[in-house]
Amino acid sequence: MVRGIPDALMEPFVSLPDGRRERTKSSRTKIINAYMSLVENGEYAPIATRVAEMAGVGLRSVFRHFDDMENLYREANEKLVARVLPIMLEELDGGSWKERLHSIWNRRVRIYALVMPYRIFGSLKRYESPQAFAYQKAFYDIESDTIDAEAPDIVKANRIVIAGLKAILSFDSWRFLREELGLPEEEAAAVVRHSLEITLRTLPDA
Repeated sequence: MVRGIPDALMEPFVSLPDGRRERTKSSRTKIINAYMSLVENGEYAPIATRVAEMAGVGLRSVFRHFDDMENLYREANEKLVARVLPIMLEELDGGSWKERLHSIWNRRVRIYALVMPYRIFGSLKRYESPQAFAYQKAFYDIESDTIDAEAPDIVKANRIVIAGLKAILSFDSWRFLREELGLPEEEAAAVVRHSLEITLRTLPDA
């Protein structure tokens, strides 16, 4: 397993089908794609009628393929994880822990660009959906443990410092820069990179 991503933490993801499951009906794929398109375009809690309309199928068809919206949400997330997992599993660049933290951020920029609408949706839905809660917790745990795996013990021993590093590189920081401040991806990434560099200058090299 890749550094910082223990098997136990990857379980909510790798135990799920990866989107290659055979579909017997083309409308099933249309429904999933329609659901994802709505979320990606800012409709964070699409209802079944909107999904059916976007997919060009009848409402009854949605529930013929999916028992409920929770089931549809789960399968959409399986497809999303199939997109994101290869990036998450990439080896980090850099010989020092500081260089690898920069590599973590470069990797996260790509991931956050893909998952931002789903993470926002998951934040809204997490307390009413076991699936959403599991996905959100797994993402946060993986992000936290990835940094723990690279930081030296002297840094991890300082709870304020290690928490600060995790906050700088977090999805929540990214969301604030992109959504609240309205920064384009390139500028948001540069802000985080600048903050990370300033913080790392104050920390030991090993």
